[in-house]
Amino acid sequence: HLARLYQGGMYVVSRRLKEIFRPGLPEVVGLPHGVDTTFFTSRQPRSGAPGKLKVGWAGNRASAVKGFTEFIEPLGKLPGVELVFCGYSDRLLTLEEMRAFYEDIDVYVCTSATEGHNNSLMEAAAMGRAIVTTDVGTVQEFLEHEVSALIVPREAAAVQAAILKLRDDVALRQRLGLKARESVVHTFDWNRREKDYRRFFQHALEVAQRTAKPSQAPLQIAPVAPQAREAFLYDPDWSGTGWAEVLLSYLEAFQPSDPVDLIFPIYPGSPGALDLETAQQNVLQLVVETGRESFPNVVLIDSPEGVLEALRMSAHLQWIPATPDSGPEPTGPLGQRFNRARRSLAGKGTPA
Repeated sequence: HLARLYQGGMYVVSRRLKEIFRPGLPEVVGLPHGVDTTFFTSRQPRSGAPGKLKVGWAGNRASAVKGFTEFIEPLGKLPGVELVFCGYSDRLLTLEEMRAFYEDIDVYVCTSATEGHNNSLMEAAAMGRAIVTTDVGTVQEFLEHEVSALIVPREAAAVQAAILKLRDDVALRQRLGLKARESVVHTFDWNRREKDYRRFFQHALEVAQRTAKPSQAPLQIAPVAPQAREAFLYDPDWSGTGWAEVLLSYLEAFQPSDPVDLIFPIYPGSPGALDLETAQQNVLQLVVETGRESFPNVVLIDSPEGVLEALRMSAHLQWIPATPDSGPEPTGPLGQRFNRARRSLAGKGTPA
């Protein structure tokens, strides 16, 4: 499925993922993201003192994959160790606050069971902080045990032993932090990574231009603006009037400048199924009847791949129920506008 959908190639963020996907994909590229090493650089190197250690962690405490309760939280109970953390279960920090967070710790610890390419681990290393981590994601690609990090088994005793070792050895944590930064600068600095991304996307675009067919992508009545958009998806019965009611509500609620899409999937064999051209003509006719020369984006999709692409590209996609009372209403500011328009049109007669 991925090979058909992404004929221009697919990128993955680690060598491990590349090995997993390579047997089944004709073209897969290892392309980890990077870090701004001029921004994430320490301005106050930690001198520290033996017997005292400040340990930092960032992530989603509610995710068992991260191991916060099992491995991270107990570190704060070790003598001479102070634990600080932030993440999805807490207040999210700005970039500047994250830099200050790393600046204020001696050691960054990661106890994840799985990772793609851990941003926080990479950023902390760029800040020259000593690293204690499990062997996940891209760890092997830029960190070496006892050279630029302490890479430990995912066992509480092993994690705690590494922390205690760094608590008592200031020189070791300074040396590990220095080597960790050197490795990140060499491997993941964005000045290097952006060139790789440029080559990848240029190749993908060239392949897409050679192989594109009208049925392979969403067919749009209006162009999709290159910005984060919210999409509303309605599964139309073209033999009824529900689709027209939804479309009229959408036209009432939004302007062409609004970052929204109304998506009508077209499935062969669905109620009142139409071919793409006929469905498109029906939509345009209704738009013209409203007296609109321009209108918010309406997208008709006649392939499963197109629906998947719409799901992937939309910043937020919500389903529209068949009637206002038949399912959960769309939420958020744009969804509420849709709801108000739909309810205001209800009772004024079913559109012909």
